[in-house]
Amino acid sequence: MNTIRNVYNYLSGKSVKLQNIIEQQSLYFLDNIDLTNNRTEKAFYTHEIICITTDAYEFFMEVNSRYNYFYENITNLTNEIAKQFYKLIVMHHLIRFEGKTNNYIFNNEEQESLFFNIFEFSESEKELYFYFLDLYQKDISEFELDFSKKFIHKVFNIQNISLPILAFTCNFFYNSYQNMEKYYFDWVV
Repeated sequence: MNTIRNVYNYLSGKSVKLQNIIEQQSLYFLDNIDLTNNRTEKAFYTHEIICITTDAYEFFMEVNSRYNYFYENITNLTNEIAKQFYKLIVMHHLIRFEGKTNNYIFNNEEQESLFFNIFEFSESEKELYFYFLDLYQKDISEFELDFSKKFIHKVFNIQNISLPILAFTCNFFYNSYQNMEKYYFDWVV
């Protein structure tokens, strides 16, 4: 019985740490949304952060499957890794949203700059965004594969990616985007 209690205490401690990291990043980016007074932009970015936070809880804490690299690496999650997680997912969602709906979030450079400021994109992250936006417009399948590889590398620091982990990550992005889009049009619009 002591062994079970020790395992439970160990895992629940990790769970509390993980919750704190996820909540810190969520609140951090929600605070950044105050950079805009535009209600549509606030609604979109708030919805994004809520969806990404839900993804973080689900895939880091709940879905324990064989190739869930998120769950396997919960002990490595730091604020910096969580920040990359949020940035990359919002990048993916925005590229897919614009490409699928032909509904551009950025009608001008000011809105584009606002997005980069809210999520604190570095110059290299901006370049990455434009690279993937261009790739999406050329080849959606290649975009999904390359984006998933980049995500695995940046969030988990893995160089040699197995096909099952890549497939799991591609599926994660597919479901993440589908949920974001569904609830955006159901609740926000």
